[in-house]
Amino acid sequence: MTRDDLLGVWEPLLANLENLFKVIPDEPANLREPLWQGTFETADGPKDEAAMPMGQLMAHLVVACHEVPLVLCGQGSFDQVREVSTALATATVPELRAALAERVPKTIALLQAADDADLAVERDLPLGRLTGGQAWGRAALHVMHHKGQLSVLARIAGVRPGRFI
Repeated sequence: MTRDDLLGVWEPLLANLENLFKVIPDEPANLREPLWQGTFETADGPKDEAAMPMGQLMAHLVVACHEVPLVLCGQGSFDQVREVSTALATATVPELRAALAERVPKTIALLQAADDADLAVERDLPLGRLTGGQAWGRAALHVMHHKGQLSVLARIAGVRPGRFI
């Protein structure tokens, strides 16, 4: 993917994610507790699962929007991702909104500064051997997946999340 392709994905994705964060109440009932949990049958037998609590999911999305792309660009490490994730784990919704708002322009600036030739170079990344453009594309898919989860949790909590993308 080229820089323009990636900006065409990331700019609306991040704008819509910020909008979703804005409609979530400051103190939702399910911020720290999973909304569902249970035992499910799998091919390997029963498996206990629980939904990620809303606060944990929001913190994960904040990190996935900036710190993870930094790792994919070779400008960060997964140790930094874990450090920031730990710091955000107990954040309030207003704090998570602010953390996302701080990161969005940095992520867009990182993409705007990207060079198409560099994005086409294959590298050994944590996701396997990918071009920079492919890695950014997969990172966007990861954010979209979790944004969808957050939209469902928001609806269950009585919030109308708005446009998906």
